[in-house]
Amino acid sequence: MSVYRDHDEQETMEPLAPSLVKFTHCEKDIYSSFVPQNCPICGENPVSSWNVEQAPVSIPCPFSNAHSEKCSFVLKPTQGRFMGR
Repeated sequence: MSVYRDHDEQETMEPLAPSLVKFTHCEKDIYSSFVPQNCPICGENPVSSWNVEQAPVSIPCPFSNAHSEKCSFVLKPTQGRFMGR
């Protein structure tokens, strides 16, 4: 995972696409396209409390184009656009 500094000199985790990142914090597995600065559950910085088992792991993205697969389970939101597109 790469780390870069933005214009405000804050460290920011660069998104890893087309995979997902899984990390553990607050005794929960959290899946995201990037490691957030603050835990979405408790608001604390997740990096400061990680041990080896909790560190981020890149996993292949489970989402694909249903039209190009032999068998698929299609998810669709009830409102809005899927995955921000």
